[in-house]
Order: sequence, then structure tokens, then C-alpha cells
Amino acid sequence: MNQKLELKLDNPRERQPVLELFDRLRRQHPELDQLRQYQDELALESVPGTPEQKWIAVRDKSVRSGCVNCDRMIDAYTFHQQILELSPFFLSINPLDVQYVELLIGFDLLAPGNHNEIVRDAFFAEGPLAGLMNEPSELAIDIQPAFGLITRDETNIEVHFEVKTRNARANGLSPDALMLEPISVYITARKTGSVSRVQDLATLGATLARRAEQIVTMRAVPHLIEPLRRAIGLY
Repeated sequence: MNQKLELKLDNPRERQPVLELFDRLRRQHPELDQLRQYQDELALESVPGTPEQKWIAVRDKSVRSGCVNCDRMIDAYTFHQQILELSPFFLSINPLDVQYVELLIGFDLLAPGNHNEIVRDAFFAEGPLAGLMNEPSELAIDIQPAFGLITRDETNIEVHFEVKTRNARANGLSPDALMLEPISVYITARKTGSVSRVQDLATLGATLARRAEQIVTMRAVPHLIEPLRRAIGLY
């Protein structure tokens, strides 16, 4: 589960505000003790190799965070919530500065063979689009469905669905190597626009979490993940 707070203006370039934010988070999450600097971001991460991984990364115009293999969903939600509560005060984020907040929930499904053939069989074996890709002499090389929706109420929350394949031809991988890669399903809930107060960011994060979890349970699992699992079982 990943979260992103995208900004319109650059974060402070001084190291101290970022390090103070990291130190505050480390006191609440002692497992966050690996400080790393990458080309365009400063990150605080969990010890590599542990089953549960958490991280936060600060870039010029964003604050991103992630939680992988958390024992409970509430633990991931709480971690992201704390970042939305703390970041504005340590990084001097103004309510007008907020471009959008998004929460992404991802699933990895290990699959052998050609991932694009699996996606085709899962979603396009029947219906109008099936006629485009049912030629026996042709091989699927790029089938990665992605689409977005927006609510028709005052919340204006966007929901995006994406299926990501690892394609042998595109990545230069052999079929055997491809077996080690998953088909990924991503569900993203996003709210675009500034907020009235920085304190509203935490409330917005909770709203996105509820929406994303509802979408996963009611739509993504029965209509994306389960069809993929059935198709994978045929290979």
C-alpha cells in the first residue's frame, strides 16, 4: 500500500526539516532506521530483508510512503495517516500547495508463461474485443488494461484500475525468467485539489482509505483478481 502527497511548490531544500520529520517517524516506528539518498529523493526505510517493509521518501514536489506485507491493513493506514499529519508542519506545506493525495493498493499474482496471454484469457476471451485478439497465429505481447472513474458527488474522488504485466519480449526476458515475475493489479484512490486546512489532509487520507478498501472488496477482488487467478490456474 503506497501513498503520495503531490505538491505544487518545491519542498524545502535544506536537510534539517526532512531529517527532523524522519527522526519523529523513527521514534514511532523504530524499524525505520535506514537513511538513504537517491538521485532525486531522500528516503527513510526499514531494514532490508525483513518481512514487513515501510518507507518514506521526500522529493522536490512530493512526499511518498509505502508499506509492504503489513500484518494488518490498519497498520498501513495508521502509518500513512501519521505522515499526512506530520509532513505539513515539518516541511511547511501550505493548504494551497496541495496538488493531490492518492492511496494505492497493489496485489502481485505470480504467474508462469506469457502474462499478456493470461490477461487476454481472463478478460477478453469473450465480448466485442475478443475478435481483435483471437487469431491462433498471433501472440499477445502487450495487454495491460487501465481505466479511471470519478464519483458523481461532492467528494470528486478518482478511482483508477491498472493491470501490469511483465512481458518477455518487452523486457528481454526468457520465458523461464518470466516465471519469477508477478502480474500486478493496482487500485488507486485520488483526490485532486487544495485543502482548506493542513489538518484536513489526515481526514482526506482516511476518506481515501475507506473508499479504496471498499473498491478492492466490492470490485477489484471479484472482477479483476479472481478472474486473473482462474486464468493463471490454466497455465
